[in-house]
Amino acid sequence: MRKWMKKWQGLIIWVVAIAFVVGMIWWSVVEIRNPEVENYTIEQAVAYLVKDGKPIERKDYWLMPWEIDDF
Repeated sequence: MRKWMKKWQGLIIWVVAIAFVVGMIWWSVVEIRNPEVENYTIEQAVAYLVKDGKPIERKDYWLMPWEIDDF
């Protein structure tokens, strides 16, 4: 058993390392392609920016209640 392990040790280490890297890449791609779909409404926002008297529709410009807790 010891000879077998010594012989294949390098290959086993490389297979585990490559599988780890491929898993990390796969996880990153899946996270980018499938963002969490949150259906927030402007009524849920604590504050939002207004342009020409109309609220901006991009959710990046809305301040949500849980974001206030971070400050």
